[in-house]
Amino acid sequence: MSTETITTPCATQSRGWPLERVLFAMAGTMTLLSALLAATVSPWFLLLTAFVLGLGHLIVNGQQRKWIYTLLASLVGSCACILPGIVISIFSIIDAYQTAQRLQAGETIGENEYTYAPLFKIVAYVDKEATCKNA
Repeated sequence: MSTETITTPCATQSRGWPLERVLFAMAGTMTLLSALLAATVSPWFLLLTAFVLGLGHLIVNGQQRKWIYTLLASLVGSCACILPGIVISIFSIIDAYQTAQRLQAGETIGENEYTYAPLFKIVAYVDKEATCKNA
């Protein structure tokens, strides 16, 4: 009976966390920090959240459906050509900021109500239930 020892390059010991876990931890930390600062200090801190998949609508404003449609529109725009995705992401940041200001002023805003009219006009092609106060 012969015993064979099989060695592979993947069988090496690694120290610390894998890169994916570190990146998710950093993204989660930035999202929580910006949401906390936006709620307590100023809606301008939503810009930090915008760099982590535009989570301003979801975490700070509590608009899950709006976040999904905006994220899909920016991803499709990025796949078609980078510039439309960037423009939609910037529109999403503006909308999240203006919505946060309205919420701080005490207004009641619907789950799928847009504040920034240009973003509403883009997303309204896909989401027929979207509404906009300024359109």
